[in-house]
Formats: sequence, structure tokens, C-alpha cells
Amino acid sequence: MSKIGFIGCGNMAKAMLGGILKNEICAKEDVIATAKSEASRENARNTYGIQVTADNIEAAKSADVLVLASPVYFYGISAQLKAIIDRLHTPMRDSFRIRRTAFLLVGAASLPELFDAILTEYNLACRFFHLEHAGQVLVRGVKEKGDVRAGDALQQAYDLGASIAEPALNLAKARRLCYTKK
Repeated sequence: MSKIGFIGCGNMAKAMLGGILKNEICAKEDVIATAKSEASRENARNTYGIQVTADNIEAAKSADVLVLASPVYFYGISAQLKAIIDRLHTPMRDSFRIRRTAFLLVGAASLPELFDAILTEYNLACRFFHLEHAGQVLVRGVKEKGDVRAGDALQQAYDLGASIAEPALNLAKARRLCYTKK
């Protein structure tokens, strides 16, 4: 059974995690997630019964499938995700077992090109490290805490979780999972 790691455990990651666990894609013992605050880690631990840590590298090293969940800051990924990509470019990469990745991004702006630079960097990293892209959910227009709950973004994240075990998710389907909050 594959181990699934989450870098970030906000609303989108939790929705995807719900899809994984409810559809028995893997056991909760095979999931590790990271969160910055102890309160968020405690919530994920108590709600889902999964392993949680503050250490992104620990989660990435133990995962076969890595879900990168990040808010967008000035058209770029968070420093925590950038650190994972940077570590893959060092000899440390031999200690990673990641084979598949998924991307969950949330940004405040509604610009159509909001995610372009991030996706270019992500796609280059996937190609360079021979990682299979398992899917993505991109959400624009999230300005206030809880805005991501409007619309169908959480359902898309749940659906991505339910399909994450598929060996080769249809790339066209994976690329169209993009929602802009109205």
C-alpha cells in the first residue's frame, strides 16, 4: 500500500483526505500530514486519526504520493513547498520515495494567470524527477478565511482524493480541475 503525505493540512487538504479515507484508498496509518500550528496538527490527528508533524521533510521522505497544498503568495508557492523542491535538487533526493504528486492551490486574486508561474515550476520539477502528476485543484478568489467552502472546490478536492490511487489519472481531467470563487 502506498503511503500518502500532505504538505499542508488546510480545508482543501482535509477534503482530499476525506476522499482518500472514505473510499479506502489507503488506511489512516498510511497517511502523514504537516501543519504549522500545534492546534491544526491536533485537529487533524483527532479528526482523522492520521500521523501529523510540523516537519515537511519528514512527511515528504515517507510518502510515495505527495500532496502539495499551499496558499499562493504573490504568484508563488509558499516557502515550505519551495524548500521541498529545493531538497529534491540535492543528494538528499535519494532519501525520498515520492513517485506521484498532486497539487492543491488557493489564491486570493481572480486573475486567469494566477497559477501560471507556479504550475510551470511544478511541471518542470515533475518532469525532471520523473514524478507522475496525479491531479490538481486550483482555487482563485479566496480572500477571507472560509471562502474556499463556497462553490465546488472542496468537492473537487474530495474527488481527487477518491481517485488518487489510480495508476494514471487522465491528465486532461486532472488539468481541468480549476475553480474560481464567484
